[in-house]
Amino acid sequence: MLSEGIEKALYLDCDVVVERDVGALCDLDPGGHYVLAAQDLAVPVVSSPMGLKLYKELGLDGSKKYLNAGVMLMNLKKWRDNGISKRVVAYIRENEESIQFCDQDGINAIIPGQWGEFDPRWNQMSQIYGLSSYRESPYDQERFEKLLRDPYIRHFSASAKPWNHQGSNRNMSRFFYYLKRTAFAHDLKRPFRATLFGRILDRSLRALR
Repeated sequence: MLSEGIEKALYLDCDVVVERDVGALCDLDPGGHYVLAAQDLAVPVVSSPMGLKLYKELGLDGSKKYLNAGVMLMNLKKWRDNGISKRVVAYIRENEESIQFCDQDGINAIIPGQWGEFDPRWNQMSQIYGLSSYRESPYDQERFEKLLRDPYIRHFSASAKPWNHQGSNRNMSRFFYYLKRTAFAHDLKRPFRATLFGRILDRSLRALR
């Protein structure tokens, strides 16, 4: 979809809140890597329970890090030159029954160990709020605390999203902080927005419009 002249692109999932100018992220050099990304907190390595089911069949070292595809700085030239898109799609189609995270599984299967890491603050995954200390994470204490205190991009990577979950933490409160400043601020006036009844009623009302 992007012209051949564009050799680098920043990909963002739709379930993120950006807290920092992404220009600094876009200015990073992916070097010889296909992408720059962050290690997944819920699936730290390819052999994790929710990792690649076929990692042994693929001949992969189970300790290889598993990337989270929610935020990626992509080296489009290298990506195109090696036909990564077609290879990822082909892998997903050929191994449909073993796929757990769609494109993310495909990317990890096709480019294992061929991606670089950026500061994890560019992809703070919401699973970090369920960890009791840095010892349960891939990070040392200093990096873990920075990630909690000053994330650059907040990624609602768990199934509980701010718009469908009644729980709250600082991560989710930032979503509503920005929502108040948009044309969709009226959603804040619906206290039942996170309940099953509220979602059903909301859909019914929209269908009648």
